[in-house]
Amino acid sequence: MGTDKSFLKFDSQDFISAVIGHAKKISKSLLIVSGEHNHLLFKEKNLTVITDERPGMGPMMGIITGLKNVKTDWVFVLSVDTPFFSPEMMQKLWDSKEKHEGVIYRDKQGIHPLNALYRHSTLAKWEAAFNQGERKLTQVLKQLDIRYLNLTKKESLTLRNINTKGDYLEFISEN
Repeated sequence: MGTDKSFLKFDSQDFISAVIGHAKKISKSLLIVSGEHNHLLFKEKNLTVITDERPGMGPMMGIITGLKNVKTDWVFVLSVDTPFFSPEMMQKLWDSKEKHEGVIYRDKQGIHPLNALYRHSTLAKWEAAFNQGERKLTQVLKQLDIRYLNLTKKESLTLRNINTKGDYLEFISEN
């Protein structure tokens, strides 16, 4: 897209504020994994932010960095480019975790591993895959006991990604 999606605006707030607002309804503890270029902006919002352990290595490194820096048994992974992912959707993931290693939504477009819940104990599997050169999240997920939750059409809309300038302009025109 050529720009950081965290601070794209809609409805008088930016994407990161929307995602954080939703997450705070479910969790008291928030940690943002980001590139160094955003740290000052996040700190101005009184957010705890850490840099990817290896910047520029993709979302798997973000997951690994996040898992390494938390002490909880479970971690929500939330993507900044899905600002409509609601607290209710997060709660549904939480309520479905049981004895699995993760809970992920899926719909006709596929799975949504960047708006998911992972057990902290999966860190070693993420790291091993990364260290072997794997960068595809789906390959790591094959090694984990994941519970997949099917989305309704309406729920799928909450996971709509904003990946391009065209997506953003369409998103703004609809909202």
